[in-house]
Amino acid sequence: MEMIYSTKHLNKDEYVQIAGKYYTTRKEWFDMPENQRHLELCILLANRRKQLMFTGQSAAAARGIARTDPFEMRAHCISTTRMSEDIIRWHYGERDRASTIESGILAASPIRTVCDLAKFDSPESLLVSINHCLFNDLFSREQLLEEIENKRGMNGRRILGKLLRFSTKQCESALETIAWISIYQAGFVVPQQQLIIRKEKDFIARVDMFWELRDRKVILELDGKIKYKENSKYDGNSKFKKDDVLYDEKIREDRLRELGYEVIRATWAEVRSGVFVKKLCAKKIPLRRNFTGTFPTR
Repeated sequence: MEMIYSTKHLNKDEYVQIAGKYYTTRKEWFDMPENQRHLELCILLANRRKQLMFTGQSAAAARGIARTDPFEMRAHCISTTRMSEDIIRWHYGERDRASTIESGILAASPIRTVCDLAKFDSPESLLVSINHCLFNDLFSREQLLEEIENKRGMNGRRILGKLLRFSTKQCESALETIAWISIYQAGFVVPQQQLIIRKEKDFIARVDMFWELRDRKVILELDGKIKYKENSKYDGNSKFKKDDVLYDEKIREDRLRELGYEVIRATWAEVRSGVFVKKLCAKKIPLRRNFTGTFPTR
């Protein structure tokens, strides 16, 4: 298997330590999620080069900021001088004074991280990251707009400005952002998000997306990968497993249908394959009157 590191720009001690770690944990390494594997690379580098400040996809991995683009095996760091491009991708400019230690490395602030992601990430992945930060109150749209306006010569500034009008604080997962993009591109009326449904004063559900049409009320529920993992809802010591999560979802959906709501469910695979759009068409979700279906590209 091809080595993921090379000796170029690394001294002998650095190479021996990194390569040794790679081989001694080889099976464990490839069993790791992609973002965790990337973070391990950053921790190894940080142990050798104490001055490193990580940003871009490296800070996203450390802070748990959602992305859909792959995590490449190259750390993203902030530097004021041109240095090695071998296993480190450098971002130039001032070092981030708002950086903090996260997951064992010095990580740039969320807003600096997103600005640096804008230099390389696809528009879809970048919007996922922006919405994640907005939903988790890591920064506000106003703060991001101010940062964009202050960075006149910044690479990625243009795409950030375009995506800002598509951003929302209501997408709590990457899947919701991707589904929202699909809804927009297909020309459907934009739904309400994170709507709380009650029967009298009793809480019934908080739904991902919702359309209130002339004669119908349609709910869209998005089933992310994590929802049905055994321990996503209950801790590892619990007796409850995947079947309990599915049962709870079925009860919840039955209650919504009893109240007169139509429920559409969609998975990652259905959103990615286009089946999701066909489901919305089958439910006769109306199209926007002023349809502009182009999502920003670089």
